[in-house]
Amino acid sequence: MLPPGYQVYLQLPPEITPRVRALAEEIVRGATSDYDKAVAIERYLRRNLSYTLEMESPRGREPIDFFLFERKKGHCEYFASAFAILARINHIPTRTVNGFLGGEWNEYKGYVAVRAGDAHSWDEVYFPGHGWVTFDPTPASDELGRGGTGWRARLGRFIDTLRFQWTKWVIEYDLASQLALFKDVGGAIKSAAIWLRDRVVDLEPYWPFAAAVIGGLIVYGVVRRRRRRAAGIEHAPRSRPRARSAIAHAYDHTAKALAKAGLPREAATTPRELATRLAGRGHQAATRFAELVDLYYTAEWGGRSDPADEARANLLAGEIRGVLAALKKAA
Repeated sequence: MLPPGYQVYLQLPPEITPRVRALAEEIVRGATSDYDKAVAIERYLRRNLSYTLEMESPRGREPIDFFLFERKKGHCEYFASAFAILARINHIPTRTVNGFLGGEWNEYKGYVAVRAGDAHSWDEVYFPGHGWVTFDPTPASDELGRGGTGWRARLGRFIDTLRFQWTKWVIEYDLASQLALFKDVGGAIKSAAIWLRDRVVDLEPYWPFAAAVIGGLIVYGVVRRRRRRAAGIEHAPRSRPRARSAIAHAYDHTAKALAKAGLPREAATTPRELATRLAGRGHQAATRFAELVDLYYTAEWGGRSDPADEARANLLAGEIRGVLAALKKAA
């Protein structure tokens, strides 16, 4: 049995073609459990389709059908979307997730550089009694910690350290923080120098190049800083954060009240999952909170602005706080 509200993870677009539905059933033929079916779908996509960043328009055709039967290659969003459709056709609750995968470890400052190219999409399948389980149907490519060990790769990471520190400690911070910059960069220079010292015989021809690159980077930063000051620009204008709806504020206050009452929402738990947890405990505020979450989703991600919904959300929030206060008093 799916928890209340989880039927949304079984929804399918009406334009899904018959041959996509037939393929979904064929892939899982012989599988006896939802887990085995999900593994079969993941394996099929990895083995029969290939990864590419070269885009090609479906030209009016249904995108998943085009990907599975004609193009047969695409980026991670195609793989994740195809997995979700094939799984939902087989009545397996699935959701797609967007985030980042991979990065390059920088040994000089101990951080992972995550770039736009590391953006990724994958899927999560819900199994009653276990929760959400990750599936990634995209063929394996980059892994966390990638990066060469040769001198060029290490020099590139060292320069990235200088660039990162310059932006963090000079462009964006005050004088006290700028002084700390030289200590940190000095440590990175020492680390790089120790590594280069052990390989000085092999790298000796490249020292002028390395010095020129580092010196050029520093000069570029100083010149750019002076030009910005001359133009009267100290900081690039920052984009304003998206204004949140009144319903979102009502939800936030309610979530804080629940947390104070011993019902916090962990970072990995969605608002709807928290509502399901309250319902599973038979909490007196569960029904009201589930309705508030639906209004919250509609307002924040559905783009709907309705004064009646806002009034209803505020009413629900007040009633939930009243229930919590009564339970606290009774205890």
